[in-house]
Amino acid sequence: MKVKFLIFLFLSILFRINYVLGCTVVSAISKDHQVWTMNNEDGPQGVANFINVFPQSENNKFGYFTLSYFSPEWGTGGSIQGGMNEKGLTFDFNTINPIEFDHTSRSAFPDGDDAILPYILGNLSTVDKVIEFFNEYWFQGGFTSAQMHVADKNGTFAIISASGVLKVSEGEPLVSTNFDICGKQDGSFCKRYPLAYSILEENEANFQTMLKISAGTNQGGATLYTNIQNLSTGDIWFSSKHDPGHMV
Repeated sequence: MKVKFLIFLFLSILFRINYVLGCTVVSAISKDHQVWTMNNEDGPQGVANFINVFPQSENNKFGYFTLSYFSPEWGTGGSIQGGMNEKGLTFDFNTINPIEFDHTSRSAFPDGDDAILPYILGNLSTVDKVIEFFNEYWFQGGFTSAQMHVADKNGTFAIISASGVLKVSEGEPLVSTNFDICGKQDGSFCKRYPLAYSILEENEANFQTMLKISAGTNQGGATLYTNIQNLSTGDIWFSSKHDPGHMV
């Protein structure tokens, strides 16, 4: 019970300081139609991070991986930080200020809140399917202090939050940081947002550009890890602040 309380207290503090400990998520398409995504995961120092791999199973049409804090167990349910499946569907989250939302306007997922993110990665393959899912179901115990940045190998990008859905035009890039984009919140306080877009305007979307955005939006000790993905090929790169400059 004490451990659960401490974890709850930590997460409460984390959500209150989202403007400092935020994430930067980027999706873009190259001229040769390669689809790229990048995420800088920001959080407090001293937190362990895990890559968790799940094969196909009776419950999952697709294999996938997740990223988690504290323990691999946190990569199996509602505490998943991000992930990608073998069909090229990926998502990451940005923390935002709490939004007033009536959970009863959507149905509860039959298997419970903790089954939602694993279900999405294990069974859905496109952004449109994820949008359809959240038009029907919603977390009954949350998803009001975060927005989901979701992308697929077809080059479809969207942000989903309690404020609504933003789906960008075909071929357009998408950047999300720590303000409520769907709710049209003023994001002028966040320098990472225009910086990422400016790099994309001046550079072709590719691995080196994603590295450049990662370096430019890195928040020093607050950036725990970076994941870069080519959704077209399935190639994935990871780096950790514990071994800066080394991509796996």
